[in-house]
Amino acid sequence: LYGPNGPAGTPDKASTDGMIYKLTGEWTPSDDVMFYATYSEGFRAGLLNRPGGASGPGGYTVPYAVDTDEVKNYELGWKTELFDNSLRFNGSAFFVDIEGLQTTIFDPSIVNLFFS
Repeated sequence: LYGPNGPAGTPDKASTDGMIYKLTGEWTPSDDVMFYATYSEGFRAGLLNRPGGASGPGGYTVPYAVDTDEVKNYELGWKTELFDNSLRFNGSAFFVDIEGLQTTIFDPSIVNLFFS
């Protein structure tokens, strides 16, 4: 059974739920040293798969739509100027937490390219 957007029940738009924001704080104990911390969140909008519904030889079926993925980022860092500004020592450490990561799987058996 086919409708105007493909097989009946296939989605005609992808989800785009999410919010992007960033919060940064810094502390400067002296003119030569600065510490900072950052927390941020973001997302990538969902998308529709052109070959949705196709089955691969590995036993999987390509989903019609991919949901939004979300990322949370945590970062701590410092910036210093030492020895009368003749040496800079900067660094940071970060952790990224991704939920629902959108990934790509290449399957040469699903050919769906159009040229004009």
